[in-house]
Amino acid sequence: MKKTRALVNKKAFTSKGGDVVKDAYSEIIKDDGIWKAFTEADNAVNLPLDAQKKIFEKIVTKAFHARAGEATKRYKEDKLDAADMALRPKLKATSGSSGVTKKLDFGVDISKNNE
Repeated sequence: MKKTRALVNKKAFTSKGGDVVKDAYSEIIKDDGIWKAFTEADNAVNLPLDAQKKIFEKIVTKAFHARAGEATKRYKEDKLDAADMALRPKLKATSGSSGVTKKLDFGVDISKNNE
């Protein structure tokens, strides 16, 4: 997590742009220090090396995405204002009703009270 914080932050986004996340992930997944800490964490379980690598990759990927996602969110919040919102959130935020509850007016009363 510390390494992800160091590699994926506002300063890195500003200097490298959108490649920050991809480059940081490549660096973290290949980091020998993180791999060593993982393999030394529990020596009681004897798994084959390929199984260890799969587990390591899943854990590191999940932790990386959580941390990098938060950094990306913060960067976007700082750089974008309400006028730059994406279309869907903007429509949802300004809509008076959702598509499911919106009543359609066909000019015909179809309620059961009209029998």
